[in-house]
Amino acid sequence: MENQTIGQIAGLKPSELPLDTSSLGQWFHALLDKNISDLTICDITRMIQQNILIQIAMPVALKLLVEVPFAGEMYDGHLVKVVLEAARRNENVLIGFDLRAFESAVEEQKEKFCFMSDQSKKESTALCEQLKRRCRP
Repeated sequence: MENQTIGQIAGLKPSELPLDTSSLGQWFHALLDKNISDLTICDITRMIQQNILIQIAMPVALKLLVEVPFAGEMYDGHLVKVVLEAARRNENVLIGFDLRAFESAVEEQKEKFCFMSDQSKKESTALCEQLKRRCRP
């Protein structure tokens, strides 16, 4: 699966899809030619927000949150926010999430991470706490 493109994993061929000249359509066609290892935080966030190929995006997002819990495309904590929104739509998207590793990463990184501001740190930490609560039995 590592050497396959997103299109191959999803069983979609860009050449068989209708041409969409919107920015979202262009991004989607380009996305299908990427490997999972080539996905950017922007790709992952957009996939989750648009509910596109969520079965591919969520495992990547959950792994990234364990590595960098305050990751974000537009602001610190943006990824955890879109993951929370996806979990509100479908609780099953959190299956396989390593909550203990996430909690450790949050504690380890919250004093080291280069937040945009004190307010950003406060908001990002609060989002992480929401995810922790959502994952606890």
